[in-house]
Amino acid sequence: SHEVRQLLAPVSLDVRRRLSKSRKIDLAAVIDEAIATLTHFSVPLYRDERGRPFLSGTGFFIRLNGDVYFVTAAHVLDLADDARLYFYSGPKTLRDLTGKRIRSKYAESRKSDLIDIGIVKMSGHGLPPYPEVEKYPMDAKYLRPNHRPREGKNYVIVGYPHSKNRFDVVKNVVNALPYAYRSDSIPENEYSKYGANPDKHIVLPLDRKVGFDSSGRRVNIPRPEG
Repeated sequence: SHEVRQLLAPVSLDVRRRLSKSRKIDLAAVIDEAIATLTHFSVPLYRDERGRPFLSGTGFFIRLNGDVYFVTAAHVLDLADDARLYFYSGPKTLRDLTGKRIRSKYAESRKSDLIDIGIVKMSGHGLPPYPEVEKYPMDAKYLRPNHRPREGKNYVIVGYPHSKNRFDVVKNVVNALPYAYRSDSIPENEYSKYGANPDKHIVLPLDRKVGFDSSGRRVNIPRPEG
């Protein structure tokens, strides 16, 4: 069997409580804390290739009305049509991604899908949390889709790039290395160019120089795939 090694910094899940105690808020510190917190909701998703885990995407858990949902990209869920997708619920425990799947629609091909969202209403045994690997579902109340305007705010996303998450054939270990990206929103009057609505979406420009690795160092983020 294979083992996953999660490279995460210990962090409190209640960020706002800690920050509210300080009158002076250091933006860099807030961003660092947000990145560390988001890694606890996010997991790398794998499929098997040649008998080894092959990283296929990133997703995160949400809890809503007692149910748990897994959110990822639609092009990642497309892989589940022909392959088994799974994640690590423990250092040596695999958990298949099972449940009802919903994906954004496209006209000609998935590449034409500008939204590219996939959701799984998880079912079966062994739903999160997974304390052994420090993974937890985010309460849906923390999602604020109508928090307008989009401009003038800092946004952080976290993912597990395939190019930085390789299977170590010598140690028989999968190293889970999260990378983060921070940006401001594009102007709201430009959302329509991308088929997006600022009431429902957040569109960020991509500058690969504004990335952070698993140790918090500022680095160039790997080239996105998919």
